[in-house]
Amino acid sequence: MSSKEEHAVAFYAERSRAAKQDYILKGPKAGTFSAQMPAFSNTSLCLVPSLRTGPACAKARTSVYQYKLMQRSESEKCINT
Repeated sequence: MSSKEEHAVAFYAERSRAAKQDYILKGPKAGTFSAQMPAFSNTSLCLVPSLRTGPACAKARTSVYQYKLMQRSESEKCINT
């Protein structure tokens, strides 16, 4: 094989590799569960509050709920007096 032929083979291989990489980067989006959900889904670190689960989150939700109930009862006391 001459040097021109070797160069042509290397050029086409590089061009083919670049086309595959371009398709990977610009191709269709993944439709899997893990690709569509936010990072740390269903953990206490999740950025979406409605998707947080676990004992730490349940405790935090309970304390927030109790705090809101306490505020409500205090505001009702102020209105009733």
